[in-house]
Amino acid sequence: MEKKTVLSIYSRIMSILATAIIVALFVYEIKFHQYFRMAILGVVLVVLVGAIMIYAPRAIAVNDGYIIVKRLVKPKMIDLNDIESVQLVSPTMAERRLLGSGGWMGYWGWFSDGELGRYFAYYGKASECFLVKLKSGRQYMLGCKDTKEMVGYIQAQLNK
Repeated sequence: MEKKTVLSIYSRIMSILATAIIVALFVYEIKFHQYFRMAILGVVLVVLVGAIMIYAPRAIAVNDGYIIVKRLVKPKMIDLNDIESVQLVSPTMAERRLLGSGGWMGYWGWFSDGELGRYFAYYGKASECFLVKLKSGRQYMLGCKDTKEMVGYIQAQLNK
C-alpha cells in the first residue's frame, strides 16, 4: 500500500515564497555584480535544496516488512518488527521545531511536543498524521492521504 504526502496550503505558499525570495536575491546579486554575496546565496541554496531532496516526504508506503518514507534521494525504512505502536495523532500547537522545516516542502526534521516528546517528522498536513513508536523509544510522525486506512493496514501487518 502506498499513499502520497500532500502539502498543506500554508506549506505550499511558504515553499513558493521562500523559493521566490531566494531566487530574487540571487538574481539581484548577479545584476549588481556582487559575486561574493551571490556565492554565499548559492551555497545556501544548494544546502537547502540538498536537505529537501534528502528529507522532504513524497509518499508513505508499507510492504510486508517495512514502512517506507519515500523521499527524492533515498527512502527511509522503518522495520515493522521494531514497531511498538501506531496511532492516529495530530501535532499540537505546542509543537516546537528543533531542527528541520516548519513548512518549506512539508514538515520534516526533529520536533518536540510536551505530550508526545521528541520525534522525527515526515508530513505535509497536520490533519493527516500518525505516530509510529519504536521499541527503542524513537518516534516518527508520518503523514499521507487517508491516514486511517494506512494505520489500519500497518496494524494488520503488525498482527500477522
